Amino acid sequence: KAVASIIKHPQRAMRDVHRDFNKMIYEEAKAEGSSFEMKSTDYLRAFRELKEFPDENNSKRIAMLFRHAPRPTRDDLSTFFASQRRDLMSKHHALAVFFDMFEELQLMSCLAPILQWVSFVESRLRGRITQTELSSMKIEDFLQKMQPSDANPGDQSSQNRGKAEQVAENFINAWNKIRSKITTFKGEKLAGKAPTLSQEHELEYCVVSSTGMGKGIFLCSALECLQNIQNRFLAQMLKIAIEEKSNTLLKFLLKPDNEAVMRTVPLLDASPAEIISLTPSLGRKPLLDSLLLYCQASTQYGEGCHALFDLDKIELELVYELVATKAML
Repeated sequence: KAVASIIKHPQRAMRDVHRDFNKMIYEEAKAEGSSFEMKSTDYLRAFRELKEFPDENNSKRIAMLFRHAPRPTRDDLSTFFASQRRDLMSKHHALAVFFDMFEELQLMSCLAPILQWVSFVESRLRGRITQTELSSMKIEDFLQKMQPSDANPGDQSSQNRGKAEQVAENFINAWNKIRSKITTFKGEKLAGKAPTLSQEHELEYCVVSSTGMGKGIFLCSALECLQNIQNRFLAQMLKIAIEEKSNTLLKFLLKPDNEAVMRTVPLLDASPAEIISLTPSLGRKPLLDSLLLYCQASTQYGEGCHALFDLDKIELELVYELVATKAML
C-alpha cells in the first residue's frame, strides 16, 4: 500500500520525505551540538548521488536509489596511480613507463596504415616507373589507374579501386596525424615542413627514399619517428626485466643467463600484430577501455566519484597487449 501510494502521488511523497528528513537532521544536530547547516551539508553530499524521484508522467516505474559512479578516464587512472605510496608505485614500473609515454604511444596507430599503403604502392610500381614520372604523378592519378575508364561498378577492377582508395585514405589520415613530428631524419633537421597530405599531392611522398633525398625523405622521417617510439618503449621493458628480477610479469623476456631478449623484425616487414597500438583491432575494445574495466567506485555514500583501480591486473593486461607479441623494429 505504501508503494502504491508513492507511485500515485510522488510529489506529495517527496514533500513528506523532505519534512521528515529535515526533522531528523535537526534532532541529530541538536544531540551532537552542531549546527543544522553543517549537519545538512554532510547529508546532502551523500544524497547528491541519489536519483531524483520520477515525476507523475513517469509513475509507472518505481524510482531506484543508485550510486553515481561516473565512467573512469585515463586521467582518473593516472591520478590514482600517482597518489599511491612510493613502495606500491615501485612495484608497477611498467605502468609508470606507459603513463610517461602515453602521448607518444597514441601515435603508434599511424604505423600500420602507413606501412600498408607503402607496401601497396611499391608492389605496383617496382621497376615500372622512373623517378621523373614518380615526382609528377599524383596520388589520385595512381588510384585512377587502378580502374579502367570502361569498367563497370561491379567489376573486379572497381572493387580493387575501392580497396585502394580506403588504404590511401587511411595513409593520409595517419600522415596528417603525425605530420607535426616529421621534422628530422638521422639526426638532421629537414629542409622543409611536411605538407598536409591529400590525393592531390605527388605519389613521391608515398615511396621510401633510397637516396635520402626528394619528397620521400618526409616518409622516412615519419617511419623513423614511429620506429623510435616503439623501440624506446620496449627497451624500457627490457631494462625493467633485467633490473627487477622479482618482476614476474616480464620474466618471459629473460633467458637462463639473465639476459633480456626480444625479437627484431625489419621495419617495412612488420605485421600489425608486431606493432604497438592503443587502438582496437577488429572486434576488440581499445586498450585503454580494457584497462579501465579493472575499476570500481567507492562503496561509501558520498564517495562514489572516487575510483579504485586494480593496478596488478591493469599492468598484466598492459604487458600482454603491448609487450608479449611485439618486436623491436
